[in-house]
Amino acid sequence: MTRHKKHGVKLRSMYQWHRYVGVNVALFILILAVTGIMLNHTGRLELDKKYIQAEWLLTHYGIAAPENIKNYQIGKKWLSQWDDQLYLDSHAIGETDKSIIGAVLFQSMFIIAQNDTLLIYTLDGELIERVAGSEGVPSGIEAIGITDKDELAVRAANGVFTTNQEFLFWQKTPAAISVWSDSAVLPKTLYQNILELYRGKGLTLERVFLDLHSGRLLGDWGIYFTDFIAILMIFLASSGFWIWSMRIYKTKKHHKH
Repeated sequence: MTRHKKHGVKLRSMYQWHRYVGVNVALFILILAVTGIMLNHTGRLELDKKYIQAEWLLTHYGIAAPENIKNYQIGKKWLSQWDDQLYLDSHAIGETDKSIIGAVLFQSMFIIAQNDTLLIYTLDGELIERVAGSEGVPSGIEAIGITDKDELAVRAANGVFTTNQEFLFWQKTPAAISVWSDSAVLPKTLYQNILELYRGKGLTLERVFLDLHSGRLLGDWGIYFTDFIAILMIFLASSGFWIWSMRIYKTKKHHKH
């Protein structure tokens, strides 16, 4: 009698622990299962192409405006570089891994200067051409501007140069009187509009699901907590198997007697 009672107490105690743990981790198991299924179909669901707009999540990930934003006024429009992204007013017009040095309005186009390259755009922000050193552009460009004769001018490491309308012939013009492009401060409304665009492209739905699945969404403690949930899931599987085995054993023993 005592032996049967001990076995009964052990089985009942294990069952209670199994049920208690199962109820408390059910939500987290559901989250792991749902995020796992979503991540398994990332390509089909295009999670890597969908971006988070929630302000609190963007702030949590520390996605803010870059420290060194360059802004240049071109006529009535503004050109800005935020990291690798170029904006004309509040429209993204392209990406570049090189820093821009200045921008000017010239012959119904606007010209962006980099260290050794000129980017030529339409007034609507469509890239027309890249003109580099192989086309004769002076190297070591420090500034870009317009002369008093409406010529495009660049100040480079070797002096001041001007060019023709086709950008094919560059000549050294040390006496050229030029107005050089200089950075300026964006209007506040435009800054906020670009900030929303910039931050909106910084966090994908795939990244959030990955971090939610692994616990990284909550930092280091989230990872440890996910590990703890995994240990509880191992306990649930083990205890469930043990309870099932004991019931089979008791049933067989009962039939034998």
